[in-house]
Amino acid sequence: MSILQRLLLISASFLLPISVLLYFTVDGIQDRIDFAGLEKQGNIFQRPLEKILRSLLVHKSAALSVLEGCHCLDNCNQGGSNFGLGNAKS
Repeated sequence: MSILQRLLLISASFLLPISVLLYFTVDGIQDRIDFAGLEKQGNIFQRPLEKILRSLLVHKSAALSVLEGCHCLDNCNQGGSNFGLGNAKS
């Protein structure tokens, strides 16, 4: 074997693992980019649902206040500003 062939063999033996590691690194970065895009879509989907949940908690607080005998929300629960977590018995 000549020196040139030995150098090419050594270079190829180092180039193969480095190429594999580079491929997995780039693939991992792409996976994280894809996941971030899905996170953004999930946040866009979730925002209106949070508003609905907040409204449901206000309604729950108001309903519990009425069931407990308090008909004026301003005095009992400040119009549900604590989202049913303060005075509500559940």
